Amino acid sequence: MIFNKLKTNSLLPIAIAATIFVAPSFAKYVRYEPEIDTIVGVIQRQTFPGPPNYESIKNGDEAERYWILNLDEPVSIKGIDEIDIDEKDAKRVQLILTSEQYNKYRKWMLKRVRVIGLFTHAITGHHKTSLLIKANDIQLIQKRNSRNSLE
Repeated sequence: MIFNKLKTNSLLPIAIAATIFVAPSFAKYVRYEPEIDTIVGVIQRQTFPGPPNYESIKNGDEAERYWILNLDEPVSIKGIDEIDIDEKDAKRVQLILTSEQYNKYRKWMLKRVRVIGLFTHAITGHHKTSLLIKANDIQLIQKRNSRNSLE
């Protein structure tokens, strides 16, 4: 009986510590502009409610379509000012593209790509993810077949 009491009491600090401390994040850290970073994921076009209320297309808000990169692995970023703030474990990033880039990369919709560019934080109702990337370049990531050559 005394042994059971000691055993239970000695586990209490471990149980408390396990509930207080959260496992560290293993997200890749990226940096805000002017630093250039690279992320990898799948491009998806998504429709969101826009003006006037940014709430419901069904109830009359304008439909806005944006390209979102669904990341292979989450990213985190350390804030640098009151606009570009800390973000942890972002899994989706909105792409900021020129009209020429939309035309050039349209064929890569739902494909796995590498995006190289400058990170910024969401600041308007048109920004649909907390992090956005101004794409300098997008590269298609080719799959390899079983013979280790490109498909």
